[in-house]
Amino acid sequence: MKNQSILYTFFIAILLTACAQVVSPTGGEKDILPPKVTNAKPENGSTNFNAKEIVITFDEYIQLGTISEELNISPPLNKKPDITIKGKSLSIKISDTLSENTTYTFSFGSSIKDNNEGNILENYTYAFSTGAVIDSLSASGIVLDAFTIEPKEKFLVMLYENLGDSVPYKELPRYITRTNKSGEYKFQNLKEGTYRLFALEDKNRNSKFDQANETIAFQEESLKLNRDTSGLKLFSFLEDKTRQFLVKNSYSKGKLTLIYNRPTQQVDLQPLDATFQNQWFIKEQSKEGDTVSYLFLIPDSTSFKAEIKADTAAPDTIELKINTKKELDSILKPTTSVPSGSFNISKSLRLMFPTPIKVWDPLLVSLMKDSVPVPFEVELTDSLAKTALIKADLKEATTYQINILPKAFVDVYARTTDTLSSNFTTTELKDYGNLSVTINSMDSANLDVPMILQLINAQKKIINEKRITNGSSVQFRYLDAGNYSLKVIFDKNRNGKWDTGNFILKQLPEKTALYEGEIIIRSNWDKKIAWKIKR
Repeated sequence: MKNQSILYTFFIAILLTACAQVVSPTGGEKDILPPKVTNAKPENGSTNFNAKEIVITFDEYIQLGTISEELNISPPLNKKPDITIKGKSLSIKISDTLSENTTYTFSFGSSIKDNNEGNILENYTYAFSTGAVIDSLSASGIVLDAFTIEPKEKFLVMLYENLGDSVPYKELPRYITRTNKSGEYKFQNLKEGTYRLFALEDKNRNSKFDQANETIAFQEESLKLNRDTSGLKLFSFLEDKTRQFLVKNSYSKGKLTLIYNRPTQQVDLQPLDATFQNQWFIKEQSKEGDTVSYLFLIPDSTSFKAEIKADTAAPDTIELKINTKKELDSILKPTTSVPSGSFNISKSLRLMFPTPIKVWDPLLVSLMKDSVPVPFEVELTDSLAKTALIKADLKEATTYQINILPKAFVDVYARTTDTLSSNFTTTELKDYGNLSVTINSMDSANLDVPMILQLINAQKKIINEKRITNGSSVQFRYLDAGNYSLKVIFDKNRNGKWDTGNFILKQLPEKTALYEGEIIIRSNWDKKIAWKIKR
C-alpha cells in the first residue's frame, strides 16, 4: 500500500511539472504587409487648407527611416516642418507661411515602415491646396547613367517654373521628387504650365547644383504640361570641370613618365639650362591620353632642369639626372614572351619591346615545322617601332618552333636581344565562334552619326571595338565560347571616344545604347544579330 502511495505521488508530480512548462506561442504567419492609412486630418486632398498640423493615422505602430533624406516637399518650405510619431499616428507641424492658391505635396518615399517587421509603405504622398482647387497633373520617367545605362537611385528630379539657364545653380525648384532603386520617378499634383526638367545627385543636400562632383541630368527642351505625361528619360553625367594638373612624374632607365589627372592634348618639355642637338627624345602618349612618356636618347651622362607645359595646367619644373649607359640593362628583353604551349590560331605572332627598334635582321629569326622552315615576314607595326609582327601562314593544330638569335633586334640604345626559343601548338578554328552584327539606328537624329561598337565579355571587359556606320555590318571572328554583350557609342564629335555633357553649354552627353538580348557564342558556330536601336 505504501509503494502504491509513493508511485501515485510521483505520477502527480510529473504531471504537474509538464503542465507548468511555458511553451512559446507560434505567432502565426509573418507580417509582410506595409502599414495602411486609416485616417488623415485634414483629409488627404483637402482644399482651402489652413491647418498648422497634419495627423496621419495608420493601422499599426510605425517608425520613420531616413526621413531627412526621403521626404520631399513641393513647393519647398523655407522652414522644415516638425515631424514626430505619436503611437500609430504621424504628426506634421507646419511653422512656415504657405502661399495662397497653391497645391503642396509631401512625398515620403521609403521612410514610413511598420514597427515590427520594417515593411515599407512605398511612395506615400499627402497633398493639399490652400486654394479652392487642387492641382492634379502627373509626370513620370526614369534617370539612367548616360554611359552605362544603369538606373540611378536617390536622384533628385526637379521642375522649375523659371526657365533661366542659371536656375538650378541658384534657386529651389517648384516641384521635387526622388528616384527609386529602378531609377524611376513620378511627380504628382502638378499645375499646368511650362517647366525646366533637371535631375541632380545632391551631394550636400541643398537641392542646388553647386558642387563640381554632383552628377546631373537635364532635358534640352522645356517641358509643357497640360495633361499627364510619362516616359520622360533623363541621362545623367558628371561634367568635366576638373582643373588639369600633373599627378605624378617618375624617371627610370632613361624614361620620364608624366601622369595627369585628365587627358592632355599637348605636352611640351623644354630644357632650361641645357641644349641638345638633333632628336634627343622619343615621345609616347597612352591611349587614354592622361600619360605621356619621354624616352631620352642622350648618349652621355647629364643633369638638367626642364619645364613641362600641358594644355591648361600650370607649368611644372623638374630636375633630371640621366645616364642611360649605366641605367639600362645590357640585354634587350621583350615585354611579351615568345609564344609557348597552346597558341590561338586567330592571333598574330607578335613581339613587343620596351624601347623602339632601330634595326632588325629576319635572317636571325626562324620559324620551323617538323624541322622544315616556314616562310614568314617581320614587320614593325606601330609608329614607335616597339611591336614586331611575325607574319606567317600558320595551320590549325600544328606544332611550331620559333628561334630568335642574338642581334635579331637592335633598339635605339644599340642593345640586342639574346637567344629566345620556344615551341607552340596552334588551336583549331572549330574551337571558336563568330559574330556578325548589323546596326540600324531608328532615331532620325543619329542616322548620320558614326558609332563605336564595343564587344564585352562576361567579365565586363571590352575585348574588341570597331567603328561602324548606320546600316552597316561588322564581324567579330574567332571568339571563345561564352556570354557577350554589345554597346554602342554615338560618336557625335567623331573623336573616337565617349564625351560627357555640359549644362551651361546645353551639351548633352553622347548617346549610348546596350543590346538587350542574350548573346551566347558557341564553338564552331556563326551567330548573326540585327540590332535596331530605337533611342
